[in-house]
Amino acid sequence: MTQYTHPDLADFLSPAPFKLGAGDAQISYARGFWDKASEQEIAALGFIEYVAPAPEPVEPSTDPADYPLLPWQFKALVMYLGKDGDIRAAINAITDDLGRATAMSRYENASAYVYGDPLMQQLRAAVGLSEQELSDAWMVAKDLASS
Repeated sequence: MTQYTHPDLADFLSPAPFKLGAGDAQISYARGFWDKASEQEIAALGFIEYVAPAPEPVEPSTDPADYPLLPWQFKALVMYLGKDGDIRAAINAITDDLGRATAMSRYENASAYVYGDPLMQQLRAAVGLSEQELSDAWMVAKDLASS
């Protein structure tokens, strides 16, 4: 259904009831007016078709923490950086057996990889990547398409 607005009725949007005129000349129109009135009658009363404003464009985030990576994207990132061996060595250097097993399992089997994950940041530092290097590579990996 077409919606209408009126320049003299602040915040008005059809199909609400409305009043036009002032004092003794004021006329009330019921909600049913919209079901029965022709386009010409609506226009004659000064109504114009309501066109919703276009939404403000949203700039995409430049923060890698806003983009979890799928396993294949993360593996592509690691291969691109040539850091698989360094990551595995850093994980194998963890002295706590359960911590090492957990870290390796998360590295190999996560359903998503999150930039802000403490393990991710520990491994980044352990393999000699700066935050900027990882951030830049992450932002490239997030845009990889599967086909």
